[in-house]
Amino acid sequence: ARDIYHTKRMQRVFTVNYTMDNTYIVSGSDDTNVRLWKARASEKLGQLTTREESAMQYRQALVKKYQHMPQVKAIHRSRKIPKVIK
Repeated sequence: ARDIYHTKRMQRVFTVNYTMDNTYIVSGSDDTNVRLWKARASEKLGQLTTREESAMQYRQALVKKYQHMPQVKAIHRSRKIPKVIK
């Protein structure tokens, strides 16, 4: 993944596995913690509202309609990652 999240509590990771349905990633570290991560961080968990569902369908329809245009492909693939704060 391009995004790396690190906190002071995190130690060396010894094992990483996907769940059977590929929804989550399970990691185990030497601080004896097991962490559960969303495999697709941008996806919302739980039931979508009608408005969210229609907005998602509309976005997918636009991407499908204009998929032949290189600018739309680039926008669809790009991920906005915040800059490092010093």
